[in-house]
Amino acid sequence: MIAITSATVIAAVALVPHPVICSGSNPSSSCAMPCPSRETLNLQSSQVNSPTGLTANIWNTGTAQVTLISYYLKDSSGNEFGNSNWAGPSISPNAVKSIDILIDGKAFTFQSSSTYNVILITSTYDRFTFTVTT
Repeated sequence: MIAITSATVIAAVALVPHPVICSGSNPSSSCAMPCPSRETLNLQSSQVNSPTGLTANIWNTGTAQVTLISYYLKDSSGNEFGNSNWAGPSISPNAVKSIDILIDGKAFTFQSSSTYNVILITSTYDRFTFTVTT
């Protein structure tokens, strides 16, 4: 029979690794490593300026700065436009940035009382989809 003392049990428990739990915006003081930042964008408002121009106010509610690199639009009929060579803005955490989204007018133009899906792509290749109704 093996006798287990309280000192033996304490030593065994001390060797068991404990997970480090952090939350992105409120890391615990016991976090050994910084928690990863996260990208989160929300559409605050939008406005059609012309048949080929839309302004969107994008709110970064995440913990990381976000740099936009491309956008895509799709109308309710399935027509698409993409701009994959866009030098978009950077948006700091908790900031709102007004962005102009321009299309060439060949696939479609913005019409009143219509719905469009706007997809924004970040430099980390996260994609955020918003529905805009004109």
